[in-house]
Amino acid sequence: MKATRQTDAGRHTAAPPRERSRPARKEQEYDLTKGWAGKTLAGVLCGLAIALIASGLFMLPNAKENMVYDKYQIAMWIVPPIWLAVLSCCYLFRDALRAWLWLGGITVAGFALFKGLAG
Repeated sequence: MKATRQTDAGRHTAAPPRERSRPARKEQEYDLTKGWAGKTLAGVLCGLAIALIASGLFMLPNAKENMVYDKYQIAMWIVPPIWLAVLSCCYLFRDALRAWLWLGGITVAGFALFKGLAG
């Protein structure tokens, strides 16, 4: 049976649900500016490697042997946007070690993928 309460007009309405007391949760705030030199170095070095690997993956021959003459220009021009995107996002890591580990891991995985596909 639902709990009801009587209002001023004499009508019975449903009682509001009970508020459950939750333990106070500590909000963790991270200082994203901590270790900015290490993050910048990780973004510059690993970002360049990631951009060059992406360009190399783009240049791999496809199964149809399709000759696209602008492919070299596209491969050249996709390096700066990818590099700058990685460099811009490297400051979102909590600290420089995480930036180096994640970006370095992506670089190693990309290089392994490139070597695996290129033969």
